[in-house]
Amino acid sequence: MAETESQGTPDVMDEIMEEMPKQIHRVQQTMLAYSGRLNNSPIPDKLNEEHITKLLDNQKAGMEYQFKDNSRNRLMTFAVILVIAVLIALILFFFKDRPEMIEKIIVPVTTGIGGALGGYGYGKSKRAD
Repeated sequence: MAETESQGTPDVMDEIMEEMPKQIHRVQQTMLAYSGRLNNSPIPDKLNEEHITKLLDNQKAGMEYQFKDNSRNRLMTFAVILVIAVLIALILFFFKDRPEMIEKIIVPVTTGIGGALGGYGYGKSKRAD
């Protein structure tokens, strides 16, 4: 009975393949060809425990570097925001008796800060993270 099922399977597969659109059939043939190439690759045969350990160590080092880099980026962002807040607070403090002057200074300063952050690519780089 097992022989009948195994012999019947290719016939069923052939029928299914014939019913498929030609484009899907070509894609499937290409995928099967590539999977055959991957299975015949000599690289998996040459891998040993040392290679895997080295790969894992390199991956760990990369993750540690990325963590440090992200921490530095967060610290730099905090520093920039702090400097901007102090700058605005100083402007408000020194010109508290002259509101018309505050308006003339705050608008260009905030526009400049926003333009600088935009020109630096702050929004785009944050979306990529």
